[in-house]
Amino acid sequence: MTQQAAYRAVRTAIESGMLRRAEYCARCGARNTPASDGRSTIQAHHYAGYDNPLLVEWLCPSCHRAETPLPAVLGSPAFGEANGQAKLTTEAVMDIRSSDLGCRRLGRKYGVDKRTIQRVRNGVQWLAAAPQSTEGK
Repeated sequence: MTQQAAYRAVRTAIESGMLRRAEYCARCGARNTPASDGRSTIQAHHYAGYDNPLLVEWLCPSCHRAETPLPAVLGSPAFGEANGQAKLTTEAVMDIRSSDLGCRRLGRKYGVDKRTIQRVRNGVQWLAAAPQSTEGK
């Protein structure tokens, strides 16, 4: 299940009454006070992964960011494992680049789209994990 599908599942479960948003952060105990736009400040954190979309921990924004950090400078991109929401690791990228499996199979194995696998293999994504050149050796 994708990240967006898991978010939709939680939202649908809340709207149907099947799931109830907590009043307090599970980590620090911060109270759920509505933001200026009326949205809740307690967020669902999928600690077990997106394949179990309704298995969530209710966290305040501070505790949620401690679990899935944003880039050091807001607005700047965080690449590779520095991105708290990255699904791939450097080890997985190296496996993808050396594997004989097709893009669809690898996509299913790592929980990403086949186009992501193609971009990793073509060196468009995960440049930091690019194999070292052997020229001149």
